[in-house]
Amino acid sequence: MTVKIASFIKTEFGKSEFFGEELQKIPDITKILSISGEYEFLIEIRVEKSEELIDIIEYIEKIPGIKEVHSHYVLSEWEKKF
Repeated sequence: MTVKIASFIKTEFGKSEFFGEELQKIPDITKILSISGEYEFLIEIRVEKSEELIDIIEYIEKIPGIKEVHSHYVLSEWEKKF
């Protein structure tokens, strides 16, 4: 069963392009959104097992300039059909 995680990421100011490129290198990240507000990014991570998430988050936290990573399990999802 696939586990979906939403993670909010706070970074150093002014390096959004760099972080976006670095996050794109991680295969389990399926969506990267640059957002306004307290955090600079909202990412979607999909893994087969929850245990895999630990390695991904630890990798993200080691990217120079990452200040905080707050992750939440996605319980339900609705997608608007146009």
